Amino acid sequence: LKEIDFYHNQISEIPEQIGNAKALEQVYLAYNQITVIPDTLFELPILKALYLHHNEIIMVSNGLTHLQNLLYLDLGYNLIFEFPDLSEMTKLIEIDLQENSLSEFPYELTEIKSLRKIYLMGNSFVMTKEERAEMQKLREELLELDIRLFF
Repeated sequence: LKEIDFYHNQISEIPEQIGNAKALEQVYLAYNQITVIPDTLFELPILKALYLHHNEIIMVSNGLTHLQNLLYLDLGYNLIFEFPDLSEMTKLIEIDLQENSLSEFPYELTEIKSLRKIYLMGNSFVMTKEERAEMQKLREELLELDIRLFF
């Protein structure tokens, strides 16, 4: 089994046994009612794409950093207020965390050289006007490196 696609299925939890599907490369579980990501999901050694947007996830454990082959991560449109440092995930190309409840800007994402798109719109980042100006400057600098930062 290389791909699971259960978009729009009213799923409320991911079975712990998902960690047994070691050949999984793509997991599509968006538009459901998932609140918790089991740690066993983070034991999938060749997972490349994880789409859990439009769910009810509140936090993501540090176990996410074990997905060292992950290229695409979409956790947009959830309720996430706490998120791990992903700076060691050197293969990530795209990350979507828009429309969550993040209050701190995840600056470490800008250190991942492989990232090309970072979606962070719709979060209530607590920033001063000066910090927002710095973010705009950072956005322009990243654009010169062909990295798109949306916040």
